[in-house]
Amino acid sequence: MDEIILRFPLMAEQIFEELDDQNLTKCRGISNIWYDATERIQWTRRIQNLTKENKTHQSSWKLVLVKIPTELLKKFALTCEKYHFNISRWQCSPLHLATSSGDLQLLQHIYEKSKDKNPKDTLGGTPYHSAAHHGSLEIFQF
Repeated sequence: MDEIILRFPLMAEQIFEELDDQNLTKCRGISNIWYDATERIQWTRRIQNLTKENKTHQSSWKLVLVKIPTELLKKFALTCEKYHFNISRWQCSPLHLATSSGDLQLLQHIYEKSKDKNPKDTLGGTPYHSAAHHGSLEIFQF
């Protein structure tokens, strides 16, 4: 596999040199789609690895990853990395983490996707508690 990956740029360059400008432009668009797809897979896998021990809200974690924009997915993955300890130890839901992020757009997306709008962690805390703890007035008001 490594040999193929190392040869790919050389093969691609030979192919692209033979294309006219219109087809080369189309390839560039496809390249952007591939880049976005691989980036989404990488961020999704990072979230899945960080949340696999969370048995309490497992279905919620899978649900919020569906059709989330790539930029929000990246923000969510970074928040999961930051609060990984909380996810596994206190069995936090995606909404708990979204309120911790301080990102209203991320919270709105996850809230929309979540079936349980007021889940509890193992300590009985809700996303409302998490928002209060992290001190974002905008998140708290939402």
